[in-house]
Amino acid sequence: MYILQIIKRVLMHIIRSSIYENNTRLLFYKSIYDECYDSNYKPETELKTAFITEHDNWQVLFPEKTSLIRNKVKEFFKKRHRCFALFDTDNNIIGAIWFGFKKEDYDLFTKKKKNIEIKESEFAYVYLIKIRPSMKGKGYGSYLISEFLDTLKAEEKIKFVTCRVHVENYSSIAVHLKFGYQLFGIRCYKMILMRNKTIESIFK
Repeated sequence: MYILQIIKRVLMHIIRSSIYENNTRLLFYKSIYDECYDSNYKPETELKTAFITEHDNWQVLFPEKTSLIRNKVKEFFKKRHRCFALFDTDNNIIGAIWFGFKKEDYDLFTKKKKNIEIKESEFAYVYLIKIRPSMKGKGYGSYLISEFLDTLKAEEKIKFVTCRVHVENYSSIAVHLKFGYQLFGIRCYKMILMRNKTIESIFK
């Protein structure tokens, strides 16, 4: 019975990875100058934030066997994407946000904001938000996002931030809506028999 379950899981993985896949993402954006966000989390201990590099100990955020994600994060650093991290007073990393410029999403966003001139240097795409597993559900994620938005605003360079959220990631959707993110499109990626098809809808 156990062997049959393993075989079933392997077959399902093959089907999802090479035969059929349906991945729908919601496209969100937020103006840095929009004040409709606030973190209700009030830390009991002092926390600090900083921009970090690939030499910092960000790997502890991924204790599970996620070599694919770790390699992806390494690529973020190689492409000079920035990383904004949250630490406790002992310099233990609690969470991080990786962001940078993504041409594909910049083009999607400018379809929405045709009446506003947005330079590439004023646009940021959030690739990944990660909280240390033992710290989840304690408000650190909201605090990190709040500090991240405030820091970008203080830099006076970035005007808009965008991201993609999986349609079934309800907790992430709720957090982004709480911080005033607005939905501007849906992107559906389908793969059938190794043939890729992308369907997108940008709201007017």
